[in-house]
Amino acid sequence: MRLGSVASICVFGSTARSSADGMSDRDVLVVAEDLQGRQRVVQRWREAGWSVAAYSPTRLLHMARAGSLFVQHLKLEGIIVEDRNGWLARVLRRAEIRETYEREALASVEMALPIERFPATTAIRQTPLVADLGYVALRNFGICYLANKNQFVFDYHDVVDGLASEFGLSERERGLAQSLRATKVAYRAGRPAREVRGTVEELRFLLSKFFQHRPVEEIHCNTPVRQLGSGYATLRDFEAAVGRKVGDSLVNWDRWPATLSGVRKMIEDPRTYAWDVRNVSSLELESIRWKVESLVDVNSRLRGPCDAQGGVSGPVLWTSSALL
Repeated sequence: MRLGSVASICVFGSTARSSADGMSDRDVLVVAEDLQGRQRVVQRWREAGWSVAAYSPTRLLHMARAGSLFVQHLKLEGIIVEDRNGWLARVLRRAEIRETYEREALASVEMALPIERFPATTAIRQTPLVADLGYVALRNFGICYLANKNQFVFDYHDVVDGLASEFGLSERERGLAQSLRATKVAYRAGRPAREVRGTVEELRFLLSKFFQHRPVEEIHCNTPVRQLGSGYATLRDFEAAVGRKVGDSLVNWDRWPATLSGVRKMIEDPRTYAWDVRNVSSLELESIRWKVESLVDVNSRLRGPCDAQGGVSGPVLWTSSALL
């Protein structure tokens, strides 16, 4: 079949599972080869309040053949609402399961490493970015870890329950893990966060149960932005470094320059589980690097001593090599 004839739409996530609550996104996949046509469809769904994942047929087909858990999510829980020529149904039917997801599970620690920038005694509700980072790392790890045991679970609460059973978490640890989601939602909406329980130290201890190969520790507040294992993790380390300086973890998204809207979108919405820098073209990476480096002026205004919770005065260092 010519891929130019492909046009498919699939509802997935909590809406498809009928488990949505007040914090849930309404998720939909749009697949089409024609870029302009795809953008028009995406815009209509977004205007209707949906969170849209948009792919070309070539990209989605590659993911299916590579054993992507996002594609397995679509296969197991998605509801196809439009599928010209039945292309998406055939792709999902043939989607392969990878022999192991262990590497992806262990690599999820990269998403938690920006938490190392915040003092151990900090209450997470005071730094909701920490809850966001913990949520993304724990969810990604849980999905991959459980998939490696042939358990395909995508609802966050079910993921936490599965990990609690596998790792023998206490009720307090389970409660901390479950509460991350509400605070993550509040952070991304720019609202005060009151839901999460515990401190940064407690969250780091919890995450270290899963990531024994690389415990989440604490680093000096003036550590330069690190080149982590994926472009997404590196962007989050940048976000955490700036958040530590401004003191409110960038709850107010208006602080971000308009030129960084694409970066913000990537931070908010990493669509594929085990997000990998290889999912982004070299041109997109160069664009991101340029946009992030353009914040050097913001950094110069934020220079100053570390906050009262620890550290030594001095500037945060931003370098091209540290970013990508």
